[in-house]
Order: sequence, then structure tokens, then C-alpha cells
Amino acid sequence: MRTRKDMVISALIIIPIVIAAALIFSGSKNSKFNVALVSDNHNNIQENNKCKIIVLNKKPQFSTLALGVYDFVVEKNKDGSYTAETALQDVFKRELVEKLFNDGKLFAKSSKAEGVRGIGASLLGLIVLFVIIEGTTLTVFYPDDITFKTLKRIFTSEVSEKAYIIAQFLFTFIGLYVPTFIAITVSKAFLRTDIGYSVYMIALLTAIITALSTAFALFMSSIMRDNIQIASCFIALIVSLMCGCFYKFSFNIKIIDFIRNLLPISSYMNIAESIERETSLLQYKLEVLNVAVWTIAMLIMGIYITHRRLKNGEFN
Repeated sequence: MRTRKDMVISALIIIPIVIAAALIFSGSKNSKFNVALVSDNHNNIQENNKCKIIVLNKKPQFSTLALGVYDFVVEKNKDGSYTAETALQDVFKRELVEKLFNDGKLFAKSSKAEGVRGIGASLLGLIVLFVIIEGTTLTVFYPDDITFKTLKRIFTSEVSEKAYIIAQFLFTFIGLYVPTFIAITVSKAFLRTDIGYSVYMIALLTAIITALSTAFALFMSSIMRDNIQIASCFIALIVSLMCGCFYKFSFNIKIIDFIRNLLPISSYMNIAESIERETSLLQYKLEVLNVAVWTIAMLIMGIYITHRRLKNGEFN
């Protein structure tokens, strides 16, 4: 069985590795599209740094899309318009490709346009789930203190529940923030990748998700006795998928979209995308407030629940 020290060291080592891999993967997602154009005439075909057009006389099999040989297959309709077929579940990109051929304009909207994620937001989306999970790992001292009756001895001294939770918060926050921030900035410099954020903005965005992840980890450790990591990982995975951390989409169901928009991860991704598009952060005051409220609320609830459990004699 791994000791607490091993778990913390593993978390600190794995964080930079995963973030570097995420940065490489995020960059690859924004590489050039391969577009197969089914046509006998390849005159006046334009290209740019976002699209490579391969002219074919015969429509390729769908398996070439599924295997990633081509990202899109474009055909001309009887009315003169063009239709793009793809295995990617990204309606916006498909519409952009169709616009390329129908209007003769290469991606009229840039990578910073509304609705399009660049490398930076894609990177943050990939590491959100990992940071939340690692936050639970770094709070391993809290449930262990309960299991081994250490918490009761701590609280019988002059240390209050509030001071203990805040100390755990600071320890976990620093343990997450430092390697995450360093990994992003060093990977960015080493790979020479422009992720769309300044060092200051990287520091700010890392601090926001780290604070939220830490508060969530302490909240889960406060309300649960066993299987804390399993439950936390499950919730983090569901919420990350629901909020579009890996892929931006809409459920097109009002109540579900409404619930999703209330979740702090959804607000965080909106903040990340707005900054990447060079939009003023002041336009997303509600999203910033939502993340702050969730973070503070989970921290306060953690303190309150710990206090109640102490009064009920659960730490004896």
C-alpha cells in the first residue's frame, strides 16, 4: 500500500508530465485540416495555414474519415453549393469548411472567433479533470487524520476546525498550483508554443482552477468517510464531460443546459475562452463570481461539516 508521502510525491511528479502531454495534444488538435474535395476541376482552389485540400476524382470511403486520413470530404451539390462530411462531431468546424467552398473565403472567423477554442483553452480543458483528481490525492492527510484519530488530538489543542481546514487548503493549493504553473510555463517555452495567454494570465487561470479544485477536495473529504477518491473522480469526470472540458457542445435541452451553466467548471471554461479571444474579463463578471461563490461555499461547508462531525463525536 502506498504511503501518504508516496502519494503526494507521485502527484507532484505526474502533474508536470500530464500537462506537458496535454500541451502537445492541444497543439496537435489545432493543426491543419485535411480536406478531400471530390471534383474533376481543381482550378481556383485556395489554401491557408488551417486547411490542406486534396482533390480526388472519386469520393473516398467513410472509413478514411474515421481513421483520420481526411478530416472532411467535400462534395458539390446539384445547386452549385458544397456540403462537407466528417466523422468529427463538431458542427462549427464543418460549417466553416462549407463556408470556405460556398463563399470562397478561407475561415472567415479566426481561431480567436466566438465559438472556437484555441490551444490555450483546449489545454486548460484537458488538465481541469486531472487537477481536480490530484487535489483529492493531496488532501489525503485529512481523511487519514480522521482514520487514525489524529484529528481529535489536534482539535483538543488550540487549533480550531477553521484553522485546520484553512491549513489543509493552503497546503493542497500550493501543492497543486506550483507544479501546475511551472509545468505550463516551462512546457510553453520549451515547445515554443503560443497558447494565447501571457505568463500573468496563466498564473491567474491556474490559481482559479487550483482554488476550486482544492475547495472541492476538502468538501468531499469532509462529507465522506470511505472511497473519497473514487467518488471525487466520478463526480469530476461527469462534471468535466458535462461542462465541455474536452469538447464544447450543447445538450439542446434547456433544463440541462441551465444546470450546466450553473456549474463552476462551465464558468471557468467560458472565462478561459474569453481571455484567449482577448475579450475583456469584465464581460464575464458573473462567471468569475460563480466560480468564487462555489469555491468559498465548498470551503465554508467543509468547515461547518467538520465542526458538526466533531460535536457528534465522530472523531473519537
